[in-house]
Amino acid sequence: MGEQRWVEEEASEVLRTLESRPWFSWQRSMLQLRGSVLPSIWRRVLGMTLYAVVIVLADQRGYRVDLPVLGNLIPSIVLGLLLVFRTNTAYDRFWEGRKIWGSLLSTARLLVRNMNFVVRTTEEGDRAEKVAYMRMVPALIAAIKHHLRGEPLSPAVVARVVRRSPQGGPDGSELMPLDLMNGLADYFQRLYEGKRIDAHVFVELNRHLDGLTLDLGRTQRILRTPLPHAYAVHLKHLLLIYCLTLPFQFVGALGWSTVPAVGIISFALLGIEEIGQEIENPFGYDANDLPLDEFCRLLRLDVERLIEYGELPMGDGLPLPSPRADLPSLRS
Repeated sequence: MGEQRWVEEEASEVLRTLESRPWFSWQRSMLQLRGSVLPSIWRRVLGMTLYAVVIVLADQRGYRVDLPVLGNLIPSIVLGLLLVFRTNTAYDRFWEGRKIWGSLLSTARLLVRNMNFVVRTTEEGDRAEKVAYMRMVPALIAAIKHHLRGEPLSPAVVARVVRRSPQGGPDGSELMPLDLMNGLADYFQRLYEGKRIDAHVFVELNRHLDGLTLDLGRTQRILRTPLPHAYAVHLKHLLLIYCLTLPFQFVGALGWSTVPAVGIISFALLGIEEIGQEIENPFGYDANDLPLDEFCRLLRLDVERLIEYGELPMGDGLPLPSPRADLPSLRS
């Protein structure tokens, strides 16, 4: 058993050493299928390749299919510019979504931190209520994630996070992000009316809620405003026509080499178009989408650590480490 464990540790160390080398990392990325568009486009590429085989067979049987003039049918530069615009537009949406989620997570952490240290509790029931509403913040971020994915979020799911019993929507239906925001806003209002927070803290807490509301609207703007359908369809039509004319352009000069040439070109063009389509909505489950589940998990862990940390006593600060005797004094 000990020898087997030693072999496993040595193998892991060798793998880590190889992964740190650029050439190994490049080869591993080249052979990796997860995150690649190949699983999505291989049927189309195979269809174009088989189509090229048919054209080459027709040429071998004496049919006149050598038509290099078709190369001027759709200029390559026009198709290239359309593909570049498609991918750039999709990446702008992807990066905008990442920035919005960064803002969501930062605002949520600030809100929970202020709730923990600014909202003072004197009774055990007050502390339990505050902890429940602190846990409602990561539940709110998870609700936004499910809302963007078109998934329902039941009160029972939130109850497992906040460890209380949310009432659901106004009609008892599935919870929406605004339902949880309204619950937090109502809690802050009760704190202010009960004089447990002053006006400045009340405004600051609601300012964080306003930031979450604005970010929710920004994510919905990305989700509800896709690339115009006419543009996407027209690009697909041009790609199809271009790929279908490729064998006629190459068969006279390349012969059977037309088949791999058409396959490679089809793979390149269809892959670029598929990348743009995949990252256009960065909130889904695709390998290249944003890791929203991981974002929510890390936020939930941060909130739980903050709850375990507890409140700071009034007037006290964080404990400072005592000076080490082996370090020289700054005053000497």
